[in-house]
Amino acid sequence: MRRVAMARTPRALVIGLACALLMTACGDDGETSGGDGGGDASAGDEREYSTEELTVKFNIANAITYTPLMVAVENGYFEDEGLTIEPFNVGEAGMDNAQAVLAGALDAGGVSGHTVLQALAQGSDARAVSIFAGGADPLQIIVSSDSDVTSASDFAGLRIGYEQGGLLQQMVYTLLDAEGIEQSEVELIPIPAAEMPAAFESDVVDAVVVYEPFASAIVDNGTGNVIGNMSEYVEEVPRYILMGAQFMEEKAEAAKRFLRAMHRGMQFVRTSDPADVAPIVAEYIEATEESLTTQISQYTFNPIINDSVVEILQSDLEFLIELDRIEDPDVEPADAFDLSIQEELLEENPELYED
Repeated sequence: MRRVAMARTPRALVIGLACALLMTACGDDGETSGGDGGGDASAGDEREYSTEELTVKFNIANAITYTPLMVAVENGYFEDEGLTIEPFNVGEAGMDNAQAVLAGALDAGGVSGHTVLQALAQGSDARAVSIFAGGADPLQIIVSSDSDVTSASDFAGLRIGYEQGGLLQQMVYTLLDAEGIEQSEVELIPIPAAEMPAAFESDVVDAVVVYEPFASAIVDNGTGNVIGNMSEYVEEVPRYILMGAQFMEEKAEAAKRFLRAMHRGMQFVRTSDPADVAPIVAEYIEATEESLTTQISQYTFNPIINDSVVEILQSDLEFLIELDRIEDPDVEPADAFDLSIQEELLEENPELYED
């Protein structure tokens, strides 16, 4: 049994996610399944792990971005660190991950760059301490199957659906700007991502930028075709681990062990064939292993926060200021990070980052 305090549901974890997927959680009651092609460079290491048991309150969501956390559970990395991962039902509490971290109900949570910046602008002492997933490939550019458009450069005059106020709206703005198309040249239609498949069926939109599983739903029902992804326009779209300052101060050892176990999970994913990681993820997400393999391969799993990441957050800040989601123009993206644990791990466990 892995040391995860979660109630089991059939073949999936139903757990917290900052983007409206926040529900209750569950854990592992079976054998580790990662295939024998896994490339965890830290597997079989001779480090002595602490036997002191500590608890970290964190929700592992049933989303591909959380693959390294799933791996850390199933491969026993949290167990190696003497950690119990304890979920908190944010849905019942009427919170999202960030709100739960700020309230102390969670010790850490997976969040977007927008959330990191908004917490900073509101005066919170919570900070981003690591990336847990990234990549722009999963953000698919889709047009109606009835359309002759094969390139975003031809989007002028189209009805473009976007999820208002978040990442997908930022990506649509970025795409139009890169293609030299004014927003006034298109009809922008706010639609939640979950409703985009229905919007294509009802002929409400001609094009969208959207992520899984909604991208596949549009393609599978024959109403849309993928013509590209946002990697043509942005280099990276990081997802962050947000930690509360009190947790990092009062439970510094638990915070470091948590990130080390997660970074081992990230290394395993980076160095493994996605087809060997898919069976692990299939314990949490109801999808075919073929589909999961494709989705895993679209993401990047590099935990390191560096200057280029700060520049990405600067772009996020400019977008949020444009939408009046952040009013303070003096917010400094670099202040959103606490890299103290990252620096310790790079010094103490360099093998986790040398693949």
